[in-house]
Amino acid sequence: MLLNSEVEIALLNQSLGNPNLAAEPFREEKLIMFAAPSHPLVRKAELTLSDLSNAPFVATGGKGTASTTEKILKRFWHQGLRASVAIRCGTPEAVKAIVKNGIGVGILFQDTVIPEIRKKVFKPIKFPGLRLVGQSYIVYYKDRPLSANAREFLSLLRKKADKVRRPALNQQLRSFL
Repeated sequence: MLLNSEVEIALLNQSLGNPNLAAEPFREEKLIMFAAPSHPLVRKAELTLSDLSNAPFVATGGKGTASTTEKILKRFWHQGLRASVAIRCGTPEAVKAIVKNGIGVGILFQDTVIPEIRKKVFKPIKFPGLRLVGQSYIVYYKDRPLSANAREFLSLLRKKADKVRRPALNQQLRSFL
């Protein structure tokens, strides 16, 4: 929608890497690895990197765009995790539909999956040492003037981003004292 000029500002979980777009970090958001209750990984008491490496992951995103799931899997490559995305979907809802049928393992923003986990449609998969966090961005065109409403919205988003970042910075400072 942003690229088609249908909206002036977007909140995205990736920066797009387009030189014409400004991408300001908005907030870090927790992700969750999940599977259908019948999936073999859910039933294991303790998971190994090998278990995760053999799992087919389901991710959002199209060709040429690294999904949040792929970025996370790549981060753990040096620890021996050799997992890859087996199926790409256009939306988080499509990821959930495939995972629900027991076809693979998903990683999505926690807020997207929590309702189904509460209803026991999915089970979270926990792996010690695997920090699942994604970054969201405020994205807009650099060289296009924003409307008054869009400028006000951008100002509100920036204030919200500052509030979200400040506690994390304060926590980091406290840990050094």
